[in-house]
Amino acid sequence: MDYSGALSYLRGFERLGYRFRLENTRDLLDSLGFGFDGEIVHIAGTNGKGSCACVLDSILRMSGRKVGFYTSPELIDFTERVRVDGVQIDRERFAELAGRLKPHIDSMGSKPTFFEATTALALKHFADERVDVIILEVGMGGRLDSTNAVESKLQVITNVEIDHTSYLGSTVGEIAVEKAGIIHGGSVVVTAASGEALDIISSAAAERGSRVVKVGGDVVLCDVESSLDGVSFKMKTGRESYVLRSPMRGGFQALNIACAVSAAEELGTTRGDILSAVPKAYWPGRLDLVRENPRVIVDSAHNAAGMRESLAFIRSLDYDRLVVVAGFMSDKEYKPMIGLLSEADVLIATRADLKRALGACEILKHADGVPVERVSDAVDHALSIASEDDLVLITGSIYVAGEAIRKWRDRIDL
Repeated sequence: MDYSGALSYLRGFERLGYRFRLENTRDLLDSLGFGFDGEIVHIAGTNGKGSCACVLDSILRMSGRKVGFYTSPELIDFTERVRVDGVQIDRERFAELAGRLKPHIDSMGSKPTFFEATTALALKHFADERVDVIILEVGMGGRLDSTNAVESKLQVITNVEIDHTSYLGSTVGEIAVEKAGIIHGGSVVVTAASGEALDIISSAAAERGSRVVKVGGDVVLCDVESSLDGVSFKMKTGRESYVLRSPMRGGFQALNIACAVSAAEELGTTRGDILSAVPKAYWPGRLDLVRENPRVIVDSAHNAAGMRESLAFIRSLDYDRLVVVAGFMSDKEYKPMIGLLSEADVLIATRADLKRALGACEILKHADGVPVERVSDAVDHALSIASEDDLVLITGSIYVAGEAIRKWRDRIDL
């Protein structure tokens, strides 16, 4: 199989949706002869997983480690999901590994999901590349997510908010239980969770003999300042004090960065590596400034908590009108997000090119606006009506963000 055929073959299993189990991923790893003796860092959380993982990847690479980084979904190209030292998996290599998986998949009674297959493929790639550290971003939840098929000794749970309620539960407590499922015995858990979620995570860690590092407790943050240039803040851990600056926008990123720095400390990185790496790390598609005059910001907020944080940043900027292009997934809690966007002067409802995307007209049952079904057309319409002093915000889903960002970029580099 070539790359296109391999990706098409594996994407054929997207019809299976989400399956919460570990057996299939472990079976696939066994079929590939997977073995790994290095460090694995497992990152969960409702929001901020990608930002945290990106910063940790930057710090560990700065320290001289060879790092495998698995994230999902992609913005533009699938190969973004699987990186070694910042380099996306080669298409021929992807096709080779998919070809090795195919005979085993074809013989399986219970077929793997797309995510199960790609997780196994990524882990095998990292092992063959002899990386020192693997950073795994959870797909959904944690306890029975495919990425939990391998054991980690360092986990990060950025936060716990309401999301994926059809799968993870309808309360913060229920969702926290699922995310705490990534905690393994005798490990270290870094978290910026608070309230009930923190209590549940701490209890799970205690039961498993694991130590918790609490960002916002054990790790103190202050003087957080956010602008179009990024975020800056002071941070004090049990080991070091830092003044950190990052190009990532939004005050909320301070917590995600602090989680990454705390995890990096647990892996023995130096203060100098941290200070050098944090300003270089950038996570595309999150309050991503892609154009000026009019200013256009692409944001992948996909739940109410994330959108609340994004809009707080947007309000801090100067503009005449706020023109919003928004699209959502139908299996998300989209009504609260639509409600939050009521402050927009113009709302353009759109739909990502995905079966589970919510139709533009369906969005407008809950808000006043203009329907433009294709994301690229919706962006063009926004640009046609926006003056130089307006702000265009594209938001609601990473899939909408990905389709929109193609207007300005043809690939994503870290």
